[in-house]
Amino acid sequence: MYKKKLDASSAFGKPIVTEIQQFKEFYKAEDYHQAYYENNPTKPYCTFVIRPKLEKFKSVFKSKVKR
Repeated sequence: MYKKKLDASSAFGKPIVTEIQQFKEFYKAEDYHQAYYENNPTKPYCTFVIRPKLEKFKSVFKSKVKR
């Protein structure tokens, strides 16, 4: 499983605690949530929470990111 490989690589410093389950149902978010980061890049939540996570993701998975 990929989660085990990520934990073994220590890519995130600590074990991943997010539970992975089989997809059952999907509920589309309200329109104001769609593309939130792209539409609000200067909001504090985007600047201090989302951007660092995206940057880390891109650095860890740079060979898989298409941008």
